[in-house]
Amino acid sequence: MVSGAARAISGAARAISEAAENGVTAGVAAISDNNMNSSGFGTIIEIGDVLVSEDVVCEFFACDYAACGGACCVEGESGAPLEESELDGLEEGYGAFSGLMTDAGRERVSEVGFFEVDRDGDLVTPCVARGSEAGASGEASASGACAFCHFCDDTPASEGISVVDRQKTPKMRVPPSKNGGIPSKSAENTSPLSALCAIEMAGREKPVSCALYPIRITKMPGGGLALNLHRWDICRAAFEKGRREGVRAYEFLRGPLERRFGTEFYEALSAAAQHILSEES
Repeated sequence: MVSGAARAISGAARAISEAAENGVTAGVAAISDNNMNSSGFGTIIEIGDVLVSEDVVCEFFACDYAACGGACCVEGESGAPLEESELDGLEEGYGAFSGLMTDAGRERVSEVGFFEVDRDGDLVTPCVARGSEAGASGEASASGACAFCHFCDDTPASEGISVVDRQKTPKMRVPPSKNGGIPSKSAENTSPLSALCAIEMAGREKPVSCALYPIRITKMPGGGLALNLHRWDICRAAFEKGRREGVRAYEFLRGPLERRFGTEFYEALSAAAQHILSEES
């Protein structure tokens, strides 16, 4: 349950001061590092024990699968973050979605299990090693595609994806729907990559960090969570699409936000967003 309404804390000094009083370091409350334009402190929204950066509610964003082809499932230094509570579900549902994975993905799961540990000591999805055979140590590989990926038959045979794997799967050129849903079959994919989540294709919930992206959850040293907006060049088209369509990141990701934090949290966040955006206009 969310106690009270969202509280907008304007200005860097007040944001840092209040964060410090709660045992939170200033760096955690700041906007995440990114590959595009960088921001400093702005408005921090506090909802219960969750601090939300203003970029989450102010920035425009709408996934553009037709442009990226699911690159976030393939690129990166390690797998997608996992919550400990999600591990049992991955194991229990494996029989439902494993047939949609590549041979390389299934081999990786058989070697290390349903998660790996990245260099920061966090649980992440296992990945197929890029350009080499994956080891069986349980430590994150030199990251390639997420082991839980499904690849359409026009995806190049790379990152451990075999031609045989591609021939086994149907040709799907699809963009994702809003709220983190399964892509719909309505538009032409212009990207050479066609990666989808095998878990989601089987009708199960994919890891919440995947559904929430580009919102990232960070655990704060003093307790509580921080939500920041991550910026990555492979998602540039999504930021541009969101601006064209007038869709903010928190609006596009309403479903995943409610799944993780509840309806009351989203309602509080939406109220705070309307207040902040009205002041800016």
